[in-house]
Order: sequence, then C-alpha cells, then structure tokens
Amino acid sequence: MSGNQRYLLAENVQVYLRDSSGDLYATTLNEILGSDYSLRGWYDDLDFAAGGRIRILIAS
Repeated sequence: MSGNQRYLLAENVQVYLRDSSGDLYATTLNEILGSDYSLRGWYDDLDFAAGGRIRILIAS
C-alpha cells in the first residue's frame, strides 16, 4: 500500500536488497517482510489480464 492506493504483487515478484554501497542482491519477500526497509516497487499498468501488478521490489 502506498498512500491510499493498494497495489497487487505479481506471483513471481522479483525482490532485491540494496546494500549501503548501492549494490543489489536478489532476495525473497519473506526475507524483507517485517524488517525496517524502505520499499520501492515497479508497477505495470498495462491493460492486459496479467497487468496491474508490482513485478519488482527493491528494499533499501
């Protein structure tokens, strides 16, 4: 959720952790949930049945 807008996650959402030097490492959603990370997601708003989902999350 961001503001008053709720976003759906794709079933195969890709999750990355950004370290203090800016490097990205693949991780899982379970690894970052419940931790104090700032999340940024990329949402596809295509008008296809598979659209309307966050496909990539970056935790920093």
